[in-house]
Amino acid sequence: MIRERPPCRPTGAVGPAAMSAVLLAASACCALAAPRRPTAEELVRRCLAAQDTVALRGTVVVVSPSAGGVSTSTRRIVRGPTGATLTTILTPRSQRGALTLDDGTWTTTYEPSHRLAKIKRSPPRCAASVARRTRRVLANYTATVEDEVPLAGRVCYRLRLTPRAGDGCIVTLWVDRQKGVELGREECDRRGNTHALMLFTEVEFPGRLSSKELAFRPPKGTRCLNVSRGAYSRSLATLSSIARFPVVAPLTVPAGYEFECGHVVRINGADTAVLRYSNGLVNLTICQTESAVPAPVGAMRLARGESVVAVSTGRRHVVIFGHHPTDALYAVAGALDPRLCSSFESRIAAQFGVGADMVRSLRDRGLTAEGVVVALAARRRTRLTVAQLVNLYEQGWGWRDIAHRYGIRHRDVAAQITAFQASWSPRR
Repeated sequence: MIRERPPCRPTGAVGPAAMSAVLLAASACCALAAPRRPTAEELVRRCLAAQDTVALRGTVVVVSPSAGGVSTSTRRIVRGPTGATLTTILTPRSQRGALTLDDGTWTTTYEPSHRLAKIKRSPPRCAASVARRTRRVLANYTATVEDEVPLAGRVCYRLRLTPRAGDGCIVTLWVDRQKGVELGREECDRRGNTHALMLFTEVEFPGRLSSKELAFRPPKGTRCLNVSRGAYSRSLATLSSIARFPVVAPLTVPAGYEFECGHVVRINGADTAVLRYSNGLVNLTICQTESAVPAPVGAMRLARGESVVAVSTGRRHVVIFGHHPTDALYAVAGALDPRLCSSFESRIAAQFGVGADMVRSLRDRGLTAEGVVVALAARRRTRLTVAQLVNLYEQGWGWRDIAHRYGIRHRDVAAQITAFQASWSPRR
């Protein structure tokens, strides 16, 4: 015979003190389980690294002001674990089917309306570039982790990046808490006007992707045009030999920008040298060509807060794109005059008592006047060679960082450059 066991009865009520202890212990367990909020530096590094290490599929909405009002597009993005990315436009209907495929070696842009596929080399990227970009972002922006917000069914940290100087945009990033992927971006000016907004509306992180998801076969009848004339290079002498005309580094650029790399492409039948400067977050693109054919000149504001200026002097034509007012870009164009650059190189070599070849070797690496002066001043104050200083620069240490590191006052650098400022007046 099985006897039913009587129900257990409490021997006494739980007092308030005991209940408080239980709740306090439960709260502590929850706190231990919650992920630690990363520092701004950690989040910037994770976000930049995720661009080349995290696979995803998703749909993105891009909104930006345009001449006719507000431009909106929807795009499908597939990205592999090594950074290879296929972006396909879904809307508006007039652009549907246009795509860009960057497989890490080549970038193909397909325009269905013209049945044209343009192919060019992809910019170089590696683990070292993440560290370099992280240093530049943190040197040029004040980074703040604001709060956690939901987006596309995920929990994201909201990261605010405010320019330390100049007229650049304030950038807000929504960074996935688990994967470190940028799922949203807003760019606005200091008055609060939005220049661009990008948001994922849906996203997934697959364990693997099939090769077909990151492939593009041009439709029959498509004209394929390879516009690249050579590999990317950090040497302007190498670019000049490919372009068959002297490629010049500007004597000045907006604060915080450093030379990344350059390459030569074929545009409208002419070889064009394209130099890319970056502050870690946005780029300044300088295009130079020589041709007897007249080129349009002028300036205009583009979508997403970008401007473009075009300047011609004789056979030499320059076009500059950047997230700055047109006056700032005209100043860069004026600082590309080959005669002014040659004069600067001769005078600064005499001032520091070095050979002109040393100054030209620095300029060949894309250094501005500020960079040249800091490098020569640091060489004078330390036992470092010019090659070692350039190596620090290429690791992401800006020239102002290097100046501070070796006790070189920026006002002294500025004083040495002031004599040349009058020669940099914009030519319009």
